[in-house]
Amino acid sequence: MTGSTRPALRRATAALTILAAAVPTGASAATTVGVPGKCYVYWPGTGSQEIPVSVNGLTPGQTVKITLEVGGQPVSGIPSTAADASGSITAKLSSWTSGLGEGPTASTKSRVTVEDVATGKELGENRFKVANVAWEIDGKVAALRVKRVWEVSGLAVLSPENTYWAHYFRGAKQVGRQRLGRSTDACGYMKVRRPLAPFRKAGKYEVRVQASSTFDPNSNWISRPLTISR
Repeated sequence: MTGSTRPALRRATAALTILAAAVPTGASAATTVGVPGKCYVYWPGTGSQEIPVSVNGLTPGQTVKITLEVGGQPVSGIPSTAADASGSITAKLSSWTSGLGEGPTASTKSRVTVEDVATGKELGENRFKVANVAWEIDGKVAALRVKRVWEVSGLAVLSPENTYWAHYFRGAKQVGRQRLGRSTDACGYMKVRRPLAPFRKAGKYEVRVQASSTFDPNSNWISRPLTISR
């Protein structure tokens, strides 16, 4: 199986309703950092899901640095931004990379930190997870019906469902589908063994992986070509 991962048709930010704020030991109890969501995703080489950040409890006009860390390494941020008259900041991290390569990834620990520019002191943080939007299949086994290792991540974050399906197309016509399985973590990661295809007919196909049993072209999906030989 060859081909490269293609980003989803529609990248609507998922409805994220979990609000959390955390303050590390030793930081000011008056400063809170909010990020509405438990996971955010990155399309390798293409783009990232926007991460909203709210900071409260600052001094009006106080200048801070906002940093996104993935796996303990800084990957993005805002070097300097000032609090408004109420001591608050509303920001968005709209362009960041996961630093996790291009393939599927399990949920990876991440955090947003807020640091006072003048003193260098960390004022607060919020912890969550990130992952790539990607899928891969082990192509080492030649026999069609031998089960392969499928890995998928990220798509379930952007879908109301958490079960992945592989949809098989020849041109515009869908010719088959296969249930892959349920995601197992906050960022929609899944690793299972399934056949290459649910049929034996040779030919060239397009496989579209989506977190839906019925393929929806207006929802998020990733496509790759597949050639089946006799």
